Amino acid sequence: MIGALSGRARLLTRSQADAEDLVQDTLMHAYAGYRSFEAGTNFKAWLYRIMRNQWINAHRRSERRPCEVFDGLVSESAVVHRAGRDQLSSAEDRVLQNMPDPAVMDALAALSEEHRLVLYYADVEDRSYREVADLMGIPVGTVMSRLHRARRQMRRELAGVRRDPCLGGDRGR
Repeated sequence: MIGALSGRARLLTRSQADAEDLVQDTLMHAYAGYRSFEAGTNFKAWLYRIMRNQWINAHRRSERRPCEVFDGLVSESAVVHRAGRDQLSSAEDRVLQNMPDPAVMDALAALSEEHRLVLYYADVEDRSYREVADLMGIPVGTVMSRLHRARRQMRRELAGVRRDPCLGGDRGR
């Protein structure tokens, strides 16, 4: 069974290390959610579905991470100095450094509060549909539809905005 999972993970990730991580995540989630498995159904298909969902979630998380760039000209002491300075910065400084692009803020402001909250919990805090539903006191299906609509509206609002080179290009959409 592990061999079959490893092979499928390798096809999805195209990397041995990532495949091993995916198999481990799959088995952990399967163990944690074993109560949801229905006796008499296909156990292998159940594991494959968990694996696919884990792979999709990992892919989505990686797309939201900022682009990392290494500059070989930066000395180690400069990195240490900056790390120390960042730890001493005020809360206001950290907020200002992490402010999103004005176009993104405008697009978020155009969303209704219920759509903005669902988008925040799901995409910024990386919560599951179930967690968002529990937080907001609404059904999971409502979370899914609101999230879909919020993302669609964000895409429309940001359609003409130039893209960040870290996210795949410097061209307008």
